[in-house]
Amino acid sequence: LTVEQKVGQLLVAGIAGTRPGEDGAAAIQDYQVGSIILFGRNVESAEQLAELNNGLKALNGDYIPLFLAVDQEGGRVDRMPAEVEDLPPALEFGSIPDTDSRLDTCFELGRTLAAQCAAFGFNLDFAPDMDVWSNPDNTVIGDRAFGTDAGTVTGAANMAALGLLSQGVIPVAKHFPGHGDTAVDSHYGLPVVDKTLEELEALELRPFRQAIDTTCVYGTYGDAAIPAVMVAHILMTQLDPDWPASLSHKVVTGLLREELGFDGVVCTDDLTMGALAQTW
Repeated sequence: LTVEQKVGQLLVAGIAGTRPGEDGAAAIQDYQVGSIILFGRNVESAEQLAELNNGLKALNGDYIPLFLAVDQEGGRVDRMPAEVEDLPPALEFGSIPDTDSRLDTCFELGRTLAAQCAAFGFNLDFAPDMDVWSNPDNTVIGDRAFGTDAGTVTGAANMAALGLLSQGVIPVAKHFPGHGDTAVDSHYGLPVVDKTLEELEALELRPFRQAIDTTCVYGTYGDAAIPAVMVAHILMTQLDPDWPASLSHKVVTGLLREELGFDGVVCTDDLTMGALAQTW
């Protein structure tokens, strides 16, 4: 590949409409992006969505296959067409009192999310949410999290990830290093978290460590490292006072790569969100 093609493969592009329009053609054929992500604005019906993803693949031809990506968590983050039955939010699954039943059900949640995605041609899901909802004022996460304590989230979120993987859909753990203890919505502003690394290790990082650690086995479900991690637009003042985590060498390379040992794909949260776009 040329340098330009390698750069293109690093990009995840959004498009405007419900058909493969000019922006889709430009992203795929001119910039040769590695991935297209679809949002609610791109979805009208089951038939339309299948045609859209097939059309995007047709534009790509026999070039490096596209990652066709979506945010499909269930609950209020749901991109599926109306023909697909809605799923409860993650918190409802994480609230199942019996541990074994909770883990089994979260695995089935992952399998179900994968089936929904695969039915329309998606092969990458920006889920599950591995944030610990430790701040009640945090509305951007809220019931998207599997729980309010690290133990619950660690088990439930990782079982959901294994469920996705078991059906051939790539899960992405988010929002590293943890968006659960914020009061600002990063869609509109830059959240600030003033915690030491030791404090993060005790809470926010535990689900991500579990996701990265291939030595952990969940009963009969086997073990698998998470293949991709999404980094949040959060200023972690005690890790890097200058750059949001998503743009921080100290957070991405120093913490995620070197300290936690993650060697998979790292992506940022959406670069059009206010946390970045208002400043950088």
